[in-house]
This record gives sequence, C-alpha cells and structure tokens, in this order.
Amino acid sequence: YLNRINGMYIDKEKIWLATQGGVIYFNTKKEEFYKPEFKDLDLVNNVFQVLTNNDHLFCVSDGKLLVYKLKSEQYISVPIQTNSGTILSINKIKDKVLVGTTNGLYLFTNNRLVKKETNPKIELISYLGFDKMGNVLIGSDNGFGIMPQSDINKTVVNVEFVQFKQDLKVLGDYSNNYITSIVRSEDQSIWIGTPIGLFRYQNSSGKPEMIN
Repeated sequence: YLNRINGMYIDKEKIWLATQGGVIYFNTKKEEFYKPEFKDLDLVNNVFQVLTNNDHLFCVSDGKLLVYKLKSEQYISVPIQTNSGTILSINKIKDKVLVGTTNGLYLFTNNRLVKKETNPKIELISYLGFDKMGNVLIGSDNGFGIMPQSDINKTVVNVEFVQFKQDLKVLGDYSNNYITSIVRSEDQSIWIGTPIGLFRYQNSSGKPEMIN
C-alpha cells in the first residue's frame, strides 16, 4: 500500500508522500525512503494529502486533519467546531495553511481550525490552490472562486465566484460539478479539472468550456 501514492509535497530535500499505507518521505540526497517513527502516525492509513509548514506535518486521512510536530514527533489534537464537516483539501501560501471542508473554509492557526466566512457563501470546498500572484483558487461542487491573498487574515473573505453547473441530461448521471483541480495559465485563463474532463474559463467567454 505504500506504493499507492495519493499526493506529494516537496520540502527542501524531502519529498513527502501520502499513500494508502500511511505517510513516508523520500530523501533526494540519500536516495532513500523513510517512514517517520511517530507512534500515532504508524496507525494512520489512507492518507490523501500531506504538507509541511513551520515544523508541522499535516495529513488528510479519511476526511480528518492530523497534525504532527516534526522535531518533537508529537501528535497535536486539533480542536475543531462540531460542524466543521469532512476535510477535503489542504494547501498553504507562505505560512498560512488553509483547509477546505464540506462545511466551508478554515484557517489553521494557533493549533486549531478557525472558520472563514466566504462572500458569497461556499459550503463544500473540494480543492484549494494558488496562482502566481498568491490569489487562492477555490473549487467546489457549485463552481469555482478566486480569493485575494490580502483577504486570508480577514474573518469574512470576498470571493470572485463563478457558478459552474452543466446540463446533466447532456453529460449523463455523473455530475462534473465536483472540481478536483484548478490552475491559472500565463494568459490568465482558468483551467478546471473535473471527474469527466478538462474545462477552460476565460473572462471574455462568460462560462467554462469543455476541452474535447
């Protein structure tokens, strides 16, 4: 199961790997794989995302956020609101770790999750990414949004949101509204990955177009 890689994160000479069998990393200088010897981490399987930030290791496993201190090899219990929902995505910009859930956007700060209200309201956040300007790219089951980097520390964050719903009568039973990935290219086009294919959004076009 350690060969089934769900996600990766590069931290200097270490490539952290989120796998079906837990968390491991590859040391690019020594050309060797290592499994962290954290007592609690040995019990964690089905890890889908991993990243590091300020001596913290973040893992998403079975919809939960697990945080470890790398130097002391200690697990941090993360107090969360009872309605925070299932963890779907994590990412960071500079030293800010953002968490996307089935109940909206959260910021990890002072070893806890703090809810960020979005305007307009976005409930399910399936993907979090960043463009070269540092803006946050948000994917949901109802469209996608762009949040200015300057809004990260605000209680209420403004999102330029574009609704993204396709005609399921045309596309079939499988809804493509669940966005899995977003990137912004040099020409400012937004490229959207979904379960049924690739879409491109350009401000001049008004709606995402499917790339066949």
